[in-house]
Amino acid sequence: MENYQTPEGVRVPKALQPFMMGKEFIPYNPDKVAAWNAKVNGDTDAAKKGGKGKKQKGAAVNETTNKAKNAPAKGKAPAKIPAEAQKLFDECEAILKKSTYLTGANPTSKDKEMFLNIRPHQAHLSGRTHAYTMAWFGQVYRFSDQIKDKWPSAGGAAGGDDDMDLFGDDDEESAAAAKEAALAAKAKTKKVKPPEMSLIVLEVKPLDDTTNLDSMAEKIFSIKMDGLIWKTGGYKKEPVAFGIFKLIIGFSCEDSKVSVDDIQERIEALEDMVQSVEIASFTKI
Repeated sequence: MENYQTPEGVRVPKALQPFMMGKEFIPYNPDKVAAWNAKVNGDTDAAKKGGKGKKQKGAAVNETTNKAKNAPAKGKAPAKIPAEAQKLFDECEAILKKSTYLTGANPTSKDKEMFLNIRPHQAHLSGRTHAYTMAWFGQVYRFSDQIKDKWPSAGGAAGGDDDMDLFGDDDEESAAAAKEAALAAKAKTKKVKPPEMSLIVLEVKPLDDTTNLDSMAEKIFSIKMDGLIWKTGGYKKEPVAFGIFKLIIGFSCEDSKVSVDDIQERIEALEDMVQSVEIASFTKI
């Protein structure tokens, strides 16, 4: 602290000023300084006069006590505040009791302007008389000058009849258009869900042992439907009894487009070749 002391008070280091509500200087109490100097001078005189020191010291203490009695009581009328500063403090206090900043919830150029007007008088600003103003001053002080320069004008932040848009808000229309475009782009990039498919294996029994199974298979493969895919190279012949063989044939289909019952009916419609059609397996793909 000795590096920042002066005869009138203590200079606040730059690094500590944001935590001292922006104060750059703390003055000494002149009454206490005078009392201390009187006490120190009395002790010095007593030390020089030897045997009479006790009496002289007592006289000095009495003198100090009398001065303290005649001095203003602690906590009473502080140093007189300049009228200009008092007006600024009172104006701010009345507004800041109802809002965080001078024009509302966010700072504006009006806060910057008032801050610059109050700053020369900040030594007179007290939390006992202007608590809201002192808190606001400390908050604004923490913003750099570059940030303060970017605060909007007070008129633009406050709003009013001049800000009313009777013909719609262009910003809202632009935002809606941007949102619509974003949704369209998202729809394009969104993965298309593949259709639900099924794999079916049928057992087709011929009319008799004279039925040509290869010809029957070709007839079945000739059935065409949207969403129907025959396994043309994978049919098999399996024995049933008495030299009769059945045809094992498979297909895949889109569930939303093809009915398995419809396929069975179309195959059974080949009456000159087909005796019956049964489902051997049914698997969802």
